[in-house]
Amino acid sequence: MGFAREARRVRDRSLPDGHRLQALGACVQMARPLGFHSTWSYLEARLGMRWRDAGFLLRAMDLIETERDAHLAVTTAYAGLRLRRKHAGLRRPRIDEVTPTSPPRWHGDEVVGAMHALSAWREIHRVGALAAHPFGRPVLEAVDQLVRSPSAVLDLPTLQRSLDWSRRQISGTDRAVGSTDAHVASVTEWLLGQICVIRCGLPELGARWNLTEDVGTAALMERSRRAQEVLAPAVGTWLASPVQGTAELVDAATDLLVDGFDTPTLRILAGVSPREPIEPGDPLVPAVLGELGLEHLAEVSPERAALDARLRRLVAGRASVREVTTWAHSVLGHDCDDDLTVFVELDDVYDEWQFDQRDRAFLERVVRHETWAYLAGVEPVGLSDLRWGGAEAPPVAPPPGRAARLTAWWRRIRS
Repeated sequence: MGFAREARRVRDRSLPDGHRLQALGACVQMARPLGFHSTWSYLEARLGMRWRDAGFLLRAMDLIETERDAHLAVTTAYAGLRLRRKHAGLRRPRIDEVTPTSPPRWHGDEVVGAMHALSAWREIHRVGALAAHPFGRPVLEAVDQLVRSPSAVLDLPTLQRSLDWSRRQISGTDRAVGSTDAHVASVTEWLLGQICVIRCGLPELGARWNLTEDVGTAALMERSRRAQEVLAPAVGTWLASPVQGTAELVDAATDLLVDGFDTPTLRILAGVSPREPIEPGDPLVPAVLGELGLEHLAEVSPERAALDARLRRLVAGRASVREVTTWAHSVLGHDCDDDLTVFVELDDVYDEWQFDQRDRAFLERVVRHETWAYLAGVEPVGLSDLRWGGAEAPPVAPPPGRAARLTAWWRRIRS
């Protein structure tokens, strides 16, 4: 069952009306920009007719397809944005980032859709758990205020605290035992998403959405990039070798404190003795990464983390090319993941070229290019030509869109 097939069934006048209505329900279920019930209710309110009325099927289908086309256009634009951010090292979207589905909205009619979503939700849902919860109660009161009067004055700082709590619950950084908090957090975030659209407007795709003013998106991305730049090599080393990595983590935490990053667990990490290794199961490092929004740094295998740390040392000039490939061959081996195999094979090529007295300076440039490709998340250069002769030099300039970030790195390649 697909959306296009069900849409054709809705428009097929040769089918019984019951079958066409069922097909419309399937389309609403697949699209449901506001949830199934709120989306269906929005269609009836927008068209000014009930689902039994003549003409409802085709006109409702037109509205759903218009919203879906707008949604797909936003999804395509967001995919390109995520690709660029991954190349910049931001591997995962933030939980407060504007995406095609966060906050949930009717694309093309966001404010009216959000108002209707709140009204429809209030009519059909029980609110006992929300009303009894300290973070849910202010949200429920705000919804009632907006339903009664769209121009009502809301306590946005209090609602922002509820939104922050719900995000911590959903991300797992502050999750309590039991299902009540999880349910309240999910409902709270959905409701506050609608309130944000109504009262604060929707920021551009990829920006942060909140109910109160916050630091600019560009500044936040720069701070995140700086924190990752400092912590990534240390975390990689720690995952592979807690003894050696602990000292690097302490140094990295100290550097971040000097740079103006100040979180409770970062202070604790900076005060740890480098001589007392932090074990992999210790919650301190995940807590630090969670506070900085860099949880993904600890979600890789020790081998991959160790390679990443060594490649970053190579970029910084603190390791030689030969040291990296020798380590990759001896530790990773030829049975490693496909995207890591290139560094293992390059060590074999080194041995062949050294025996044949071929141009190892050129080979080092290839290794450096592969290092850039791996860290930037792009396809590596094939090695068959290198192994069997007739190789051409790898590119000496980054693809369009990465020039500003990699200018210094490519000057280092050319030198």
